[in-house]
Amino acid sequence: MSTTLELVERASSLRLLPDVALKVQEVSRRQSAGVADLKRVIEADPVLAARMLKMANSAFYGRRGRISELGHALTMLGFMPALNLALALAIASRFHDFENAKPLTRQSIQVASAARLVTRYVGGQAEADAFTLGLLHHLGVLVLNVLEQDYHELTERHHTLDAALLEAEQERFGTDHAQLGYAILDQWGLPQWLAESVRDHHTPPTDIRASTLRVAEELAARFDLDTDVVIEQLSELPVTVECGLRESHLRRLVPEFKQRALMVENLI
Repeated sequence: MSTTLELVERASSLRLLPDVALKVQEVSRRQSAGVADLKRVIEADPVLAARMLKMANSAFYGRRGRISELGHALTMLGFMPALNLALALAIASRFHDFENAKPLTRQSIQVASAARLVTRYVGGQAEADAFTLGLLHHLGVLVLNVLEQDYHELTERHHTLDAALLEAEQERFGTDHAQLGYAILDQWGLPQWLAESVRDHHTPPTDIRASTLRVAEELAARFDLDTDVVIEQLSELPVTVECGLRESHLRRLVPEFKQRALMVENLI
């Protein structure tokens, strides 16, 4: 049986943080750092720079007018949301190197897409932060899938929204994906709100950030269902009501999610 610490140590050998992510982290630790410092780091990695520009210019972000300069894109997103988003994109793209993790990465992208859209209606946080949390909330699932050959057997038996998955993980590995995701993000020095949100995402939501993520998970889980069915089912969830989402919101949000989620997959 593994422990959280042992799995974190094993995850370190995967080099999930690319060099550019480590440099972005260095920027985050400097109190005097600003957009110009972040721009210098990101533009040194043409792939990440292109992804950040694509995110800023995509219809997903609902902006008008083309942004061709990285500094402008970072300013538009905001320094800290842009920094966290750059880290999340770098980490998510790293999992594309692992063939068995691609389907799970795709699921996280869908949740991130949904979280950004939900935030547009309910507010309470920056859209880039909602996307970042959606992208990283199942970091522990991705790591376990790569490290443990039999992990897919658990996810085949239990949906990732199912609390029974946590129980099965605890029995098999001595920890669960929520605790593991928290421990990895904490070790990497990512913002405490992000690490704690990952740790607590299976507990009853206590704030708008957690409620937004839960709605996003429920929406992404219904990606293949008919739009009217999705709207009806989401309308009946207490967390949807707690967020302040009305049926009129869902009738705009759900079709847009189905359209945008596929688009965003191409940005990672």
